[in-house]
Order: sequence, then structure tokens, then C-alpha cells
Amino acid sequence: MKATRTGYEDLTAENVTITITPRPVTITVEDSWKYFDAVDPEFKGAADDLIKADDLGTIIQKNQYG
Repeated sequence: MKATRTGYEDLTAENVTITITPRPVTITVEDSWKYFDAVDPEFKGAADDLIKADDLGTIIQKNQYG
């Protein structure tokens, strides 16, 4: 295993145990609507309670019906 961080000396280890504690996040999506057979609207929203703005990477929306 190798851990790196800008501004710090690289650390290496052969036998380590890492415990990652999950942190809750709130994802809020704005309401939207569409007419039957219309193209799905673009959903907009926000992820709150993150340590850094890009901690979740890319968030995608997928229609549960197809």
C-alpha cells in the first residue's frame, strides 16, 4: 500500500488495516416534469455535507423505468 498527499512525504507499508467510516451525504434534486413521450428533462440538484466539493465525483440521474 502507498498513501500520498501533496506536501507530505510518501508513506508505504506492507501490512496495514485501514478503516473508513462512512459519512452521510444529502442529495437534493429539484422537482421537474414532462409531457408523455417527451424527452426526459435535465435534473439539477446539489450534494450537501461533503468535505470537498468533488468528493462524490460525477453524479448521474437515471430514469428508473428505462
